[in-house]
Amino acid sequence: MRSIDYGWVIALVIIVLLVIFWKPIMGLFGAAKDTAVNKPKLDAGKAVFDDPKRWMGENSYRSCAMCHDPAFTPEDGKKVDMQEYVEGKPVILKDIKQKLAGNNLGTDDAIVDQINRCITMPTRIGSGGFSRNAPFMDDLIFYVSSL
Repeated sequence: MRSIDYGWVIALVIIVLLVIFWKPIMGLFGAAKDTAVNKPKLDAGKAVFDDPKRWMGENSYRSCAMCHDPAFTPEDGKKVDMQEYVEGKPVILKDIKQKLAGNNLGTDDAIVDQINRCITMPTRIGSGGFSRNAPFMDDLIFYVSSL
C-alpha cells in the first residue's frame, strides 16, 4: 500500500486559508501601521473632533466628541445645548472603516457625507455642511476612520 503525502494537502489548506483571510489579516497590520506612522495626523483629527468652536464659531460649545467620546466631560460652567446629547450615554463610533467597507460608504467622500449629515442636523451640532476640500477634513476623516 502506498503512503499518502499529506504535504500537498496541508499546503493546499494553507493557501486556501490565506486567500480567504488575507484581507482581514493585512487590514489589522495596515491599521496598526497607519496609526503608528500617522500619529500627528491622528492627533490633528482628534483635535478637530474635540474642538467645540470648529463648527459654529467662537461662541459655540458643540463638538463631535460631545456625543461620540465616552471620555468627554463638559468644561466648568459650560452646558451642552444639543438636543440629542445625553450625558454619560455617548454614541460610540467603532470600526467605522470596516462597517462601511462593504459598500460605497467606505469611501472618504461617503464618510464626509455621514459627517455632514450629523453636523447639519438641528438636534445635533446644527451648523452648515463642509466640503471634502475643507483644510481640516482629511485629518477628521483619518481620525474617524481609525475609530
